[in-house]
Amino acid sequence: MKKFIVEESGYYKIRKEVIALNEEDAIDTIYGYLPRFIDVESDDREITEVEE
Repeated sequence: MKKFIVEESGYYKIRKEVIALNEEDAIDTIYGYLPRFIDVESDDREITEVEE
């Protein structure tokens, strides 16, 4: 497992640190936290792997 910071900056500003297997798993984890009415833009997404 790796640690990622996922940031979305569309209509809503979202920044969350998650532990996931890879970047796709990190994105899926973030969307699991969000209510369904929040629609985020993939072109405004930044994913950073955190080194420990």
